[in-house]
Amino acid sequence: MRKKITLVIADDHLIARKGLVQVLEAMEQYTIAGEAENGIELLNLCREKNPDVVITDIRMPGMNGFEAIKQIRLLPQPPAILALSVLEEMEIYELLAAGANAYLDKNARHHEFRETIAAILESKQYYYNFRDAYLKELLASHAYPNLPPATEKFTSRELELMKGLSEGKSISALSKELFITPSTVKYHRNKLYEKTGAKNFIGLLLYIAKNMVSGRYG
Repeated sequence: MRKKITLVIADDHLIARKGLVQVLEAMEQYTIAGEAENGIELLNLCREKNPDVVITDIRMPGMNGFEAIKQIRLLPQPPAILALSVLEEMEIYELLAAGANAYLDKNARHHEFRETIAAILESKQYYYNFRDAYLKELLASHAYPNLPPATEKFTSRELELMKGLSEGKSISALSKELFITPSTVKYHRNKLYEKTGAKNFIGLLLYIAKNMVSGRYG
């Protein structure tokens, strides 16, 4: 029997939280390890239950979702983190910087939960379609720290990889599409870290998205 994916759900609104729990419990692949109504409870549950995935609201009393995500990222074995909220423009960047793997609007459909959870469990990395015009506009209109201009010369393989990552493709999907092994995909990704100065996968995706908008790839 396949091991179920353990989830911890955090939302200070009881009805919203219970509604989400009911939806996810109806999907056979998930089991709910715990519920929290603020960031402190969420952090304690992560330490106690060691879940596979955290699904958290951002606007909560006491320790909010942003701070909770930062603290969860410091755990020895941090879970994948899916933020579920309705955010303003700059809050999207703050969410990524805090360490969330993915973001869904609270009006997301059931299949979007399944697809997003599967994606972040596969790669443990931020999963978003950077072709989205809204995020392109956001990244083009703000200056982000620690994102150098695109002055490096990238290989054709690296450009292919950046294009695939910008489309939200996973490592396994890129491996099949480019006819290379997953370890080779990771090798090129690590080279991109060096060339772009990105500290992590989120930083790399932000770099790609920003330079997709301006058309500058060195």
